[in-house]
Amino acid sequence: MSYRELRNCGEMLRALGFKRLISMENFRSPNFPLIAEILAWLVYRFDPKADLPTDVDTEQDRIIFIRSVAQFMASKAHVKVNTKRLYQSDGYAISELKQIRSLASEITSRGATLYDLLRREVDLRETRTIIINRQLELTEVENGIQEAIGVSEEEVKRNQSAVENVGSDQANLEAKIEKKKTGLERGQKRLLTLKKVRPAFMGRV
Repeated sequence: MSYRELRNCGEMLRALGFKRLISMENFRSPNFPLIAEILAWLVYRFDPKADLPTDVDTEQDRIIFIRSVAQFMASKAHVKVNTKRLYQSDGYAISELKQIRSLASEITSRGATLYDLLRREVDLRETRTIIINRQLELTEVENGIQEAIGVSEEEVKRNQSAVENVGSDQANLEAKIEKKKTGLERGQKRLLTLKKVRPAFMGRV
């Protein structure tokens, strides 16, 4: 793990509220207590009521702790972590934390959005309550319904008129086509008649 990656990870954790400073010196050698502290903090960011083991003194305690964190992340955050790297508690463990902290950052962002929506809900609640509790006069309701019916009837009339106009235009067009066909047939018959009665000298030309 590079110095830049570790610095970025530390800055992100600090931005999310992790109080302890993280430096490259913290991971010159395996540092399980710090990794456990970060993991526990991230888990409680997801669920403050999460049940995690508190003892990480012995090897068995640490294995149980890492497994508990991995199971929590898989079931609650749908993130699969490398338990072996986390147990190593070195720079590779920080690499595994990157995907977890990105989710924690997303949760923080969504939490801010949710807070803003809830704050707006307080302002909108009063307006909504006034509208719901408003006593509508019966005549006002009837007038509104009649107006809506009138608008619908006018729209139906316009649609019917448009359909009738289309039918009329089609009939006129068909009549014109039929007239043209009749004229064409008449012209063809006349031409044929002229060919039959032309003088004999024209046939020798």
